[in-house]
Amino acid sequence: MDFSGRVLNSILIFILFLLVTSASSQTVTYPAKSDSLDKSIAPIKTYSFIDKFKTPDKAQHVMGSLISTVLIYKICREPLDVQDRNSKIFAAGITLGLGISKEIYDHSRTRGMFSWRDLLADLAGIGVGFILINQP
Repeated sequence: MDFSGRVLNSILIFILFLLVTSASSQTVTYPAKSDSLDKSIAPIKTYSFIDKFKTPDKAQHVMGSLISTVLIYKICREPLDVQDRNSKIFAAGITLGLGISKEIYDHSRTRGMFSWRDLLADLAGIGVGFILINQP
């Protein structure tokens, strides 16, 4: 099995692992901000964030990762003249790094959360990108 086949198999195994470990939807409840100085008197309002697989956000993650993977690979191969194997490593690494960075940013926002499912969608996009890259 060549290098790209091993990378694709590793990505698929990682996706299966994350699917099994996060089978239920992620629900996070946050306390709402209160303007009252006395927290014991003000009622605490909460809101929930449910992370599901069937959302437009996941499709955007897949497409963004797919486009990023293919684009970075093409830039490394043609204008920069980097070897094929290294171009694939750069494309997957940079795209995955962008996905992880975005999730860290989402987690730092007031009502945001780190979504493993978004990372799964990113990995799926990288996998489809590798399939497209390896076409003759």
